[in-house]
Amino acid sequence: MELETIKTLLEKYFEGETSVAEEKQLRNYFSNPDCAPELEPYKQMFGYFESEKDSVWESTLPYETKATAKTFFSLSKIGIAASLIFFAGVLSFFIITNQEKQKNTIASTDLGTFDNPEEAFLETQKALALVSQKLNQGLEGVTYINEYQKTTTLIFKN
Repeated sequence: MELETIKTLLEKYFEGETSVAEEKQLRNYFSNPDCAPELEPYKQMFGYFESEKDSVWESTLPYETKATAKTFFSLSKIGIAASLIFFAGVLSFFIITNQEKQKNTIASTDLGTFDNPEEAFLETQKALALVSQKLNQGLEGVTYINEYQKTTTLIFKN
């Protein structure tokens, strides 16, 4: 009977529903040497809780309350070096992009020049034919708008 009571108390304990008296009953049961073999792991757990409840944590971490001048100057040197590297990167980025822009403007000024007027005339005709073709494709879509306009005027007469 006592074993079943302890098992139900353990279930309540792990669900967080035990009272202080029930937890004391569990500690007393697991502190006795005549514990059931299937409950042996719980005996170790409750034994650990009992042995560690009075222990106090002692800090062994060294901590420094004041920053030394040496630490400050070494950190400031690192900050200065990092900012110089950053500005050098930004400066090189702008120089490279400016050089690329200059190359593009030089290349774009060479376009469209012909020595032979007949060759220039033929290239102009090709370009205007392409523009005309694309414009006609765009106007095909506009015809639907005209049909829509006609239909709306038939439906909504003033």
